[in-house]
Amino acid sequence: AGAGGGGGGGGHGGGRAEKRLKLNSLKADQKFPFWRHTYLHFHRSWLSIVRDPMLCSMQLALHIIVPVMVSLVYGTYVGKPNACPRAGPIDIMAYALEPTDTALQLQEDLRTTLENIGYIFFKLYGIIFAAMTVTVLTFPLDMHVLVKEFRNGWYGLSSYFLGRTLADIPFQLTLPLLAMSLSYYATGQPSSYLQWRFFSITAILILSSLIAQSQGLLFGAILMDKMKAAVFVAPAATTPIILFAGFLVRTQSIPSYLRPLSNLSYLRYAIEACLISRYGFNQCECDPAIFNQTVRELPPIARSMLDYWLSSYRPISDVTNGTLDMDMDNNSTAVAGPSALDAAAATNESMVANKPDLFTKLIDSLTRANSFGRNITSCEQVVPYPMIDYDLKDEQLFSCFAILLAMLIFTRLLTFFIVCYKVKRKV
Repeated sequence: AGAGGGGGGGGHGGGRAEKRLKLNSLKADQKFPFWRHTYLHFHRSWLSIVRDPMLCSMQLALHIIVPVMVSLVYGTYVGKPNACPRAGPIDIMAYALEPTDTALQLQEDLRTTLENIGYIFFKLYGIIFAAMTVTVLTFPLDMHVLVKEFRNGWYGLSSYFLGRTLADIPFQLTLPLLAMSLSYYATGQPSSYLQWRFFSITAILILSSLIAQSQGLLFGAILMDKMKAAVFVAPAATTPIILFAGFLVRTQSIPSYLRPLSNLSYLRYAIEACLISRYGFNQCECDPAIFNQTVRELPPIARSMLDYWLSSYRPISDVTNGTLDMDMDNNSTAVAGPSALDAAAATNESMVANKPDLFTKLIDSLTRANSFGRNITSCEQVVPYPMIDYDLKDEQLFSCFAILLAMLIFTRLLTFFIVCYKVKRKV
């Protein structure tokens, strides 16, 4: 009886294994209508987003209230100054007669420009944080549903992921556009032909938002069983992205052995693209004729008198240490008579001749002081201060867009493979 029972148990176990083998073979041979399932997943994900009043209303309120607050804090003037350098040779006489307010205005424009860079960074960070946080809060729950439905053989993973991605795109397009519409012109940012600067910055925000959403999906999938950890780890993972973005610490100031890590920060390319969109492409007016002008200097008499005074100037230490020598020279001059005086005069003339040209150095120093330390020789070099400080060129805008798009594709593919791995491991 025992043997029979054992045999019955073995037969029962073998039948269960055989059924499981048949079920797995059926799943392997099952073909899913990809585009039909993709549409159904898109429709279901869209309805789940719209029918969640708390999540949907919070996102909408966040993208309305924050831009309004930012506009009120920064004011209507922060986006107007370009902080352009002074081009061409300086008329030293006219420069001396300029009112003090002119120099103070350049200093104020520099401060305002730095505040505007902070505004751009804050907008990027707000969009990134909102997209990532919302995703990492909801995706772990969706992962558990996905595991159950995939185990039942309802659909494939590729159709689910594509449908879910397409359902998120309308919100990721409209919310950054809404946020920028409320704050761009309210902060005095410049208009342009067909408003291309506005749409360029908006496109950068959209790409950054999609990359941040991919980051939320990635951590939501990896930590699907530890939702609290996912909520903490995902925002914390943005710390190196911000640190190497070049805003808090310029890329040139980062140690050489850490500088390559800045190439992995998508926020760096987003900031650079926004700065080029705002300050690049001929924001500073320049007339090429000014580089053909000559400098109007001081009258020759005044210039020679000042040169002679500089030639006879010696530091106090030299005068103190050389008092005895000077007295001996005076005594020798008095004894020698006119010939010694002629020699002294000749010496002074040679000192004036060998003295560096004061006015050339003075004008060069004034020119560099008004051009942020650069030697500007053409209109191509007349660019706003942010372009100089970040060492940006107009043509880099297209490369920044290409890099952001490549990072978006890479993060989405990486997230898809992680989702497939986690789901199949659970099944």
